[in-house]
Amino acid sequence: MRVVVRMADLQGAPELISVSQAHIDGCVYTGPASLELAEKLVAMGGSVRVPTTLNAISVDRRRWRALGVPADLGEPASALAD
Repeated sequence: MRVVVRMADLQGAPELISVSQAHIDGCVYTGPASLELAEKLVAMGGSVRVPTTLNAISVDRRRWRALGVPADLGEPASALAD
């Protein structure tokens, strides 16, 4: 919640509104920082309270190895989806 409140403050939002669903736009692996952010949010106890959807991820979660995706992309991209 601290992150949400801080971002609202930075954007000049006068108040927060109630929501019944949300979308997370941060599932595409773009490098180590994208995975580090997700891991930090999890370590801090981050969770969702409403039904939430995600973007498509960077790799096929079940078949990235069979499709020849290099491990240095497939492993962190799959971890980010987790």
